[in-house]
Amino acid sequence: MTKIIKDRGIVLKKKRFRETSKLVTIFSENSGKLNLIAKGVRSLKSKASAVLEPVNLTEFVYYYKHTRDLQYISSAEFVNDYSRIKSDYDKLKYAFAVLDIVNLFSKEGEPNQVLFDMTKDFLDALNDKNLIESALFDYFLIKTSKISGYPVVSFNCPICNNELNLISYEFVFTKDSGVICHKCLWNKNNLIDLNEAEKKVFVDLTLDNLDTFIDRNLQILTKKILYSLIEFLKYHVEEFGRLKSIQMIET
Repeated sequence: MTKIIKDRGIVLKKKRFRETSKLVTIFSENSGKLNLIAKGVRSLKSKASAVLEPVNLTEFVYYYKHTRDLQYISSAEFVNDYSRIKSDYDKLKYAFAVLDIVNLFSKEGEPNQVLFDMTKDFLDALNDKNLIESALFDYFLIKTSKISGYPVVSFNCPICNNELNLISYEFVFTKDSGVICHKCLWNKNNLIDLNEAEKKVFVDLTLDNLDTFIDRNLQILTKKILYSLIEFLKYHVEEFGRLKSIQMIET
């Protein structure tokens, strides 16, 4: 039996499928990651072709049949095309990195409302607010590490379980354990050295103080945090380091 399902989702990637169609991966709100065939959208007459491009937030209808590995899109419309992101190379670079991360950490057919909301919020802020792009990406990585089971920071030191004092900057950052207290710094090989200014940036990100990141003078500091978070996630998730979009950000 075929069901007609309406959903909204973020287009993660697309590729050609046969002569006139596309194979589209959408991270949907209600059904998780979906691989869908959009028939005929590469023809000149198709109105859905521009809608089914990466970064777009779309509302779409598809036919679901449990005996098929790939489902078919019936129609798709823009919810948000994030035009400001697409007109700015730096914004687009970070947007594609987030799409790759979502594709890596999401599972086909499994809804993840928290990850969906995080991704939409990131794209909304990147498109509409004048915040530092690398700061928004840092914030997204901190949240992603938590929901993926590899929290980079928590209320307690992951080694001794004593309470962490983030406000006084009495912590250190390591590749393997993330944020730990000073007393547990026994393996300096995994230490990522952060100065006090960089620690302040990290704490502001952790405490959701994003409004401070309008000041472009903080850009260098946010990028140091970005590289630290990337090293942490690469340590725990091998596939993360192989993402081309992450490699582009690192260069």
